Amino acid sequence: MSPLSGTWSLSLDLPKSANARRPLILCVDDDLYARADVVEELTASGHEVTEAGNGAEALVALQDRKPDLILCDITMPVMSGYDLLRVIREKRPDLNDVPFIFLSGLGERAEIIRSKRIGADDFLTKPVDYEHLLATVKARLTQIERMRRSLLADLERERSTAIEKAQHETRNALDGMARVLDGMSSGFLIVNGQMQLQFANQTARRIIDEKDGLTIAVGQLRTSVPRATRQLKQAVRDVLEETARSGAVTVAKELGRPLLLQVFPFSAGDAAGNPAVAVFVLDPERRPSLDQKVVAEMYGLTPAEARLATAIAEGKRLEEIADTFSVSQTTVSFHLQNLFRKTQTSRQSDLVALLIRSALTTLHAEA
Repeated sequence: MSPLSGTWSLSLDLPKSANARRPLILCVDDDLYARADVVEELTASGHEVTEAGNGAEALVALQDRKPDLILCDITMPVMSGYDLLRVIREKRPDLNDVPFIFLSGLGERAEIIRSKRIGADDFLTKPVDYEHLLATVKARLTQIERMRRSLLADLERERSTAIEKAQHETRNALDGMARVLDGMSSGFLIVNGQMQLQFANQTARRIIDEKDGLTIAVGQLRTSVPRATRQLKQAVRDVLEETARSGAVTVAKELGRPLLLQVFPFSAGDAAGNPAVAVFVLDPERRPSLDQKVVAEMYGLTPAEARLATAIAEGKRLEEIADTFSVSQTTVSFHLQNLFRKTQTSRQSDLVALLIRSALTTLHAEA
């Protein structure tokens, strides 16, 4: 169990939680009988205890298990308690959160100060006052538990902050992408495998609102022709199952030429993370909108020429444009000649074709 994820009782009694474990204490003392008494008291109070006869044996024991607390004598053969503490503090950073308590007959003030200076967390003297010993052990374990809970709380706050930041950045990115998609002259939709509509750009919403070819029923994308709806569902299924890289379906309209629906994989999935596809809707009857400023920059047009260019691209007649702009037809003809020269075209049909191709690579003014 990870120290950060585990929870256990710090009572002197046995843990009450079924998921709790007994705190593990490493007891290091070369006096076998004194160590046995301490181990007996700790075990009776609900702790698990592992033993070592000197500092060297303790280091071996620490290779296998990480204790919750170390209780250690000072004067021992092979490796003293002071040497053990130095090794732990210098070479075992993974044990920095393990309380180290000296339990020694060297109770002089100088020894207590020395032990604190080299990193001991507490100092108890022999002969052992077991009530004091158990209270000190409990206090140190409780302190470590509070520190771990505080660390967990800090980590959770940082995690929540990171998630909120990521969600905010994702929303901003999606909002920006939506604005870009709204500027497309073709319709763009995202649907999942159940044909539930997840997103529709501005052009697609306009096509759907016209209810001529595409509709939305109970949140699902449908066509006005049952056969085309079945074909669209099959195309979506084929793309999701990767039996086809893309699909295409034509949908007849009551007025004008049919719509062309092109289906492609959409790796981001839908809002719930389910597989989804992108559906492009091409309407040959729909002329793309032009941004006057962009057109002016592309061809070096004056504001009046750019306004005339967008009106021509929208299919308006010259007489209608003159009336709309409250200018004479002579003025319109003058600006039209300048448009021919600057766009290197000679006929109005060529100019319209050029402007439409330009619109396909630019965004709407509101994007």
